[in-house]
Amino acid sequence: MKTQWHHPNWSAPKPSAALRARLLDPTSLTRRLTAECGHFSVRLLAQRRQRPYRDEAVLLGLRRGEWALVRRVLLLCDGEPVVYARTVIPPKSLSGPRRRLLHLGSRSLGGVLFASHSLHRTELQLTRLHPGQPLHREATAAAGDRAAPVWGRRSCFTLHGASLLVSEFFLRGEAD
Repeated sequence: MKTQWHHPNWSAPKPSAALRARLLDPTSLTRRLTAECGHFSVRLLAQRRQRPYRDEAVLLGLRRGEWALVRRVLLLCDGEPVVYARTVIPPKSLSGPRRRLLHLGSRSLGGVLFASHSLHRTELQLTRLHPGQPLHREATAAAGDRAAPVWGRRSCFTLHGASLLVSEFFLRGEAD
């Protein structure tokens, strides 16, 4: 089943009010989690050149079959996974001052993005992932609970004139 992304005002289903507030918060998720957690950390799961999902490629203006850098991380509060994040960065977006994105390791991408004065962000899109969907399997693989639906959001960021796509999936049990 293909992932369906929607405008934030899409009619149904709706996440809980608390989760909806998180999904629609335009500020830095890293900053928010750092303030809420006793200890915030990032666990790098993978970062490699691969073909993005077709809908990701379309959003970034990539040609069919074109490669991008895909970074997958877990955001942890006190050692517990709370957010799975997937970032797709086209090759042309990894030149000049953006080359530092290649070397983030376990540092937060949000810290880099929201520190830049040249940052622009598109409107958020929302989704609800269900078991059996590729992105659901990907998001829940390191978090344990593979039976529950997972809410997510995504948006494109433009940093120093180049785009990247950030998708974030909230793993806590607030999904219903």
